[in-house]
Amino acid sequence: MTDSDTRTIPINGRDITVRRLNDGQLALLFREANQVEKDNIDNRRRITAAARMFDLMEYTVVTEEDKQFVLDGIMDGKVELKDLLQGLSAFAEEQKPRVRRGRPPTKRT
Repeated sequence: MTDSDTRTIPINGRDITVRRLNDGQLALLFREANQVEKDNIDNRRRITAAARMFDLMEYTVVTEEDKQFVLDGIMDGKVELKDLLQGLSAFAEEQKPRVRRGRPPTKRT
């Protein structure tokens, strides 16, 4: 795993190292998030979707000590899913600077 695959995020006063989710994992995460938000979804399906979201976010935590810290925090009510989701924004593409193009050619008459 390279440094570009991991980031450090603060959770509850501790720096936690998280890994990047791949495209398939991100798609699954967002699909499950949509299931949680829908009104016409069975409660069992909603709970399953939320559990999958937590499973995916738990996967992002790199070290076992950090995983235990996060899980303990969840059990104590001190860590929420939104705390883990900040790891996603840590990998957001930095906006590339605009490339300045040369002047357009002038017509000579």
